[in-house]
Amino acid sequence: MTGLAVADRVHQLDLVFGRTGGTGPTRLVSRRVAYPFSVADVFRLDRTSRDPASRDRATVILQSASGGLFEDEDLSLSIAAQPGAQARFATPSAAVVHGMPGGGMARQDVTLKADEDARLEYLPKPVILFPGSRLRQRIVIEAAEDATVLACDGFLMHTPRGAEGSFDWLDTSTEIRRPGGIVVARERMRVTGAAIAKGSTGLSGSFRAFGWIALIGGTHEAEAEAAVLDAIAACGEAVYAGASRLPGDCGVMVRIAARDGGALVTALEAGARAGRQYIPRATIGSN
Repeated sequence: MTGLAVADRVHQLDLVFGRTGGTGPTRLVSRRVAYPFSVADVFRLDRTSRDPASRDRATVILQSASGGLFEDEDLSLSIAAQPGAQARFATPSAAVVHGMPGGGMARQDVTLKADEDARLEYLPKPVILFPGSRLRQRIVIEAAEDATVLACDGFLMHTPRGAEGSFDWLDTSTEIRRPGGIVVARERMRVTGAAIAKGSTGLSGSFRAFGWIALIGGTHEAEAEAAVLDAIAACGEAVYAGASRLPGDCGVMVRIAARDGGALVTALEAGARAGRQYIPRATIGSN
C-alpha cells in the first residue's frame, strides 16, 4: 500500500490537534475512535516546563480493548497537528502480536502529519511478536518545513512459557515526506524470527529487541544526534545504537539494538527525552 493510500483510508483512530482560536492551548479539535481503540481526555503533562508553549502541550494516551493484534486484523491510525499545535501521542504498554495459525497476517498503518510550526511526538511502546505472528506495518510521516516530529517505533520477540518457536516475519516501512507528497526518505525492513533467533554475528548477535528514534525538523542536528546517542549509552542497559542524518538535512534517525524489551524501552525513553530538548519552541500563540 502506498503512502497516499494509507492517508486516504478510513481510520479506526483519527485524531486532529489544534490550538483554540489559533493561539490558545492545544486541544483535540477532531477525533474519530473505533474498536479496538479508546481515547480518554487530553492530559497536560508539561505544566512545570519553563517553555510556556510546552505547558500547553496536549498528550493523548491510547488504550486498546482487544488485547493485541490478531490474524487478519487491519488497523489504521491517523494523527495530525494543525499549525502551531503541540501534541504528544503515547501508549501505556506494548501491543502483543498474537500467533496466526491460519497463515494470515495483521496489518497496521500509521499516518502522522505536522503542519507549519507544529510540534508532534509519536511515542508508542514497541510491539511484542509472539511465535507464529506476522505483521505488516507502514508508517508515513508528513512534516512541513518548519514543523518538528519526534517519533519512535520498535519490536521485540517473545516466547511465552510453554510455547515454542519465534515470530514468522515482520515487514515494516517508514516514509518521511513533505507536503505535496515529496518523499524525503523511505526505509523498509523484512525480517524473520528464525533469522534473529540464530544470533548470527553482524545480524542480530545476542540482541532480541530493535527500534528507532527519528527527530525531523529539530534544531542543531549534530548536537541532537550526539545528545540522543549519549543518553542511550548512559541509560544503564545492554544496548547498541547508531545514528544517521536524514536526506535533505531534515533531521536524524537513531537505531537501537537491545538485549530485551525492557532494555529497548529504557533506551527509547532516554533517547526521546534527549531529543525533545532540540524541538524548537512554537511561535504561534507562544509568549
